[in-house]
Amino acid sequence: MVNILNAELTEIKHLLLMNSKNVLTSTEVSMMYGISPDYLYHLTSDKLIPYYKPNGKKIYFLKEEIETWLLRNRQDTVDEMQQQVVVRDLKNNKR
Repeated sequence: MVNILNAELTEIKHLLLMNSKNVLTSTEVSMMYGISPDYLYHLTSDKLIPYYKPNGKKIYFLKEEIETWLLRNRQDTVDEMQQQVVVRDLKNNKR
């Protein structure tokens, strides 16, 4: 029981530390955002996600850029789409 609590406490400390960092490793990105290491490698090799490779080996990510990348291609809600239809119809009726 004590070992389980210690392991959970260690994991919580690690997650808090990662959350305060601005520059992340690929392992940290995988853990924080639930992206598998294989998929992250695919994204970097195809240059689909922003990353940095300062010494030509290990890659790093800016937390802000990863979050921006994750939140791209926002989908409108049903209410927003209905509002767009109403606005479009009002504009068309004025013509």
